[in-house]
Amino acid sequence: MVELIDQLIDSPVLSHNLKAVATSLRSDNDIQFYTDSSLQRNSTHIDQMGLSWVVVNNKAFEFSAFAVLWPSSTKAKMLACLTALLVVPVQAKITIYTDSAATIMGFNQITEFMNLSVRKREKIPNF
Repeated sequence: MVELIDQLIDSPVLSHNLKAVATSLRSDNDIQFYTDSSLQRNSTHIDQMGLSWVVVNNKAFEFSAFAVLWPSSTKAKMLACLTALLVVPVQAKITIYTDSAATIMGFNQITEFMNLSVRKREKIPNF
């Protein structure tokens, strides 16, 4: 998973933090996450999406970050879930707790979503 973190995360600080958690969780086989996110709109600054998670089984492992491009509350929630998936071992059983029905629906329809053209994807609400 460390290679995937290197490919997907641009920030050296965030990459380092995710790799540290991934290394610590490499022998775990049942991992539970609570995720949270926020969307902050500001007329004088760039809109920001906050995202975070904590490992329920071990609260010492947590992560938080923010994203700024194409702000959406659902995007922030999806990013929280995706960053959690980056740190888990391949064969681990994972449970992600989220308060977003749109995020759950999005993950359930990801295969169908990936087969759509970019134009059609952009017209779907909440993504």
